[in-house]
Amino acid sequence: MCRLLGLVANKPVNFKFSLERFREFASRNRDGWGVGWYCEKNKEPLIEKEAKEATISEKYTSTFHVNSCIFIAHVRYKTFGEPKVENTHPFAFKNWLFAHNGSICEQDELYLAESLVELLKGDTDSEKLFLYLIQDINNESEINQIIDSLVNRITELKKFKYSSLNFILSNGEYLIAYRDAISNLDYYSLYYLKRDYDSPAISYLSPETKALIDLKLARDEKAIIVCSEKLTRDEEWKCLSNGEMLVGHAGDLDCRIIKWK
Repeated sequence: MCRLLGLVANKPVNFKFSLERFREFASRNRDGWGVGWYCEKNKEPLIEKEAKEATISEKYTSTFHVNSCIFIAHVRYKTFGEPKVENTHPFAFKNWLFAHNGSICEQDELYLAESLVELLKGDTDSEKLFLYLIQDINNESEINQIIDSLVNRITELKKFKYSSLNFILSNGEYLIAYRDAISNLDYYSLYYLKRDYDSPAISYLSPETKALIDLKLARDEKAIIVCSEKLTRDEEWKCLSNGEMLVGHAGDLDCRIIKWK
């Protein structure tokens, strides 16, 4: 059982987690934490992560002052793969970042090209899922082709046994969030919220995740937040239905929801 958190904004924004609140949440997700974002200069993915419970980590506050248009965060409760850095989300390959919540019971059935098999660093189903999803699109930036490829891959995945395919994925230009759970739908939720300069309340607390995010949005700045649970009680969070994918663009913050059978 893990938790996902992502943000895409039309300008670089600052984000940070409250140390105390994150500590409380991590006590139930003890097998690692990670935050990934993109270097503003060259769009290179950057990651800080440890295979430790955040309550005993001395460096997880290093991401508090990062500025980026996109970030993906994850706290891990292991199913497949022992607690080690190689098994900790998010994962990166070229310009891609990825984090997953769920288990794939038949991960050996996920075919990877030999060149990608050699790139596997850990032994989780999630890392293999990541490379499986992007192996046809890792050099593509055209969003329609990316979506078509993901749809094809997900269609193939439905042949296998899994608890959830919930994931957040980015190539540095787009943030893509997908929800697909077989059971325990209340847990495997995925919510999103659009925020801008005129939105009330910049600091907000999730009673579920115990995470505090500070988004210091200046005028004309807009953001879309995706999270496993609602982060505020008084705003209009929307829940992705099973089989729905959110696609957000960092440049103009275009947001669309895609659903297929």
